[in-house]
Amino acid sequence: MRTAQGMSTSSDSAAAVEEATQGWPSQPDVVFAFTSTHRSPAAVAEALSRRFPHALSVGCTTAGEFGLGRHATGSLVATGLFDSDVRWGASLLPDIDRLTADVAIGRVEALLAACGLSRTAPIPEGTFAILLIDGTRGAEEGVTSLLADALEEIPLIGGSAGDDMRFTEASVFVNGRSAPNAAALVIGVPGPRARVGLLKHQHFGASDTLLAITDADPDLRLVRSIDGYPAAEAYARALGVPRAELTEKLAALNPVALTLNGTPYVRSVREIHPDGSMAFYCAVETGMVVALASHRDMPESLAAGLADEHRRHPDFLLAFNCILRSVEAAEHQLDDRLLEVLASSATTVAGFDTYGEQFMGVHINQTLVALTLGGEP
Repeated sequence: MRTAQGMSTSSDSAAAVEEATQGWPSQPDVVFAFTSTHRSPAAVAEALSRRFPHALSVGCTTAGEFGLGRHATGSLVATGLFDSDVRWGASLLPDIDRLTADVAIGRVEALLAACGLSRTAPIPEGTFAILLIDGTRGAEEGVTSLLADALEEIPLIGGSAGDDMRFTEASVFVNGRSAPNAAALVIGVPGPRARVGLLKHQHFGASDTLLAITDADPDLRLVRSIDGYPAAEAYARALGVPRAELTEKLAALNPVALTLNGTPYVRSVREIHPDGSMAFYCAVETGMVVALASHRDMPESLAAGLADEHRRHPDFLLAFNCILRSVEAAEHQLDDRLLEVLASSATTVAGFDTYGEQFMGVHINQTLVALTLGGEP
């Protein structure tokens, strides 16, 4: 497999696409494009479709972009895959707040058919699905669950599109069409040379400090009480700080973890309200018992998590990185170390900072999930 990649900071969408794809050798199989909201996502989608009319093009708006060995904000990063030995299909799902099981099943079946597959025959090993979804609607849990059910044994990973930390409206695009309140579903069917890998990395584990969620509204991602006390009061006590010293930055650096089948999944605090309630980036339900997360060094933990990729050195790594990881990295001057780890793990790395991540049908936070393609067996 061959790759081509470019970046542009031009605010003109057509000019940005032209600059980012200048010198690409031919029509790629697929183009992944991730853009700041500093330019029109609709115009980016249209320009990509004009530039590569025979390629599948898919992407979204972001809270930060990865490409050319750099981490940027305000840019457009485009990455093309050539001779990928993958059959690709993609669909734009509008109105995600009204997505039904029937629609999800129908879209999945249509994509499988477009890739030459049928439920009446075995799904080829390594087949995968990628989800890009508007991260400002709070719809990820429902959409991810519906699509994971429709995909059955096909694993689903992805990221929530951002809007440069405004939390107002994010867009996704597929083959020239762009929309907010939407999702892009991509299915890839690998051939024998593709060598697919899926990974999940977080630098948090579950500590022994347990918290019982005693009043929550999962639809609003709001927790009102923990252990029978106002949520912020109980959270501060668990961290060993006075309530007045519990800030959103401190809470973001000390999330909680929900353990499912022995694996901890991070739930991150988004906002602390004056009434003592706390808003999260993921749904939290009454009756859940979560653990205060234990913190590890992010670059060292990432290097350990990517050890297999270092050995195999894939041709391409597509990363969905939680924006809170980038905030922490900037706060502690970790960017250079993290970029060095990522760059050494694959020939070409692309991705974006998300408002949440999806892995195997679960919506999570403060995590990096990734798809890898190619490399040594």
